[in-house]
Amino acid sequence: MSFQTSRRGGTIIVRAEGRIDSRNAGALEACLPAADDARSNLLIDLQDVDYMSSAGLRVLLAALKARRAAGRQLSCCGVQPALRQVFDISGLSTHLDLHASQDAYFARAVQVAKDVPEPASLQQRNKEAVLQFLMAIQFQQFAELSAVTFDGMTTTHTPSLDVQRGGHEFASATEYSDYLKQLNASKDIEIVIQSMIAEGDMVAVHNISTHTYADGRSMTTPYMSFYRLHDGKIVEASHVYDRLHEQSQLS
Repeated sequence: MSFQTSRRGGTIIVRAEGRIDSRNAGALEACLPAADDARSNLLIDLQDVDYMSSAGLRVLLAALKARRAAGRQLSCCGVQPALRQVFDISGLSTHLDLHASQDAYFARAVQVAKDVPEPASLQQRNKEAVLQFLMAIQFQQFAELSAVTFDGMTTTHTPSLDVQRGGHEFASATEYSDYLKQLNASKDIEIVIQSMIAEGDMVAVHNISTHTYADGRSMTTPYMSFYRLHDGKIVEASHVYDRLHEQSQLS
């Protein structure tokens, strides 16, 4: 994996090559402009990237928030079909400024140099908040949960195969974070987003988690999550797990 950074006019260009995963996502993040340079235009050239894990998506999401805060867009070019599918599933496609190539980006930039980007819709902002929530859990960055959750949020988990745990209700984001820390300490959990739909103040997400069961076996669990948001923060979250699928792996 390699990253090359250059500048063309007022645009910083980061060109990546290879696979972007947990081993090198930090290197990509290091190539991006610092917070005090957030007002520069940023173009990430992904023409030679054939794979991006959730670690790479998290870097793009953080860069997207920095651009938005500065009134700018995060632009990408050369996104291959397989990678575009990952962007579509995660919901990033609706937030990124996508172009076929660097030349296409600069040609378009000349035409719309004076245009003011339309503000993101409520549904787009809610999907972005939920994506940040899931990435914080995926990478165990629990301190980041407070940015997208109300302190009085409630979370309900349907009973899983662990009968002793049963259902859960959490009265605050802090209480939920403590539960996640305990859970991640005993299980190697990876979350893959299959689809995400937003309507009104609700966001529904179809996920598949892979984790290590008590006896050491690797298990996959499909589940649906439903989030209610207010002012860009999660107020309620509920998760419904496919217990039959879990039990079929233990039989």
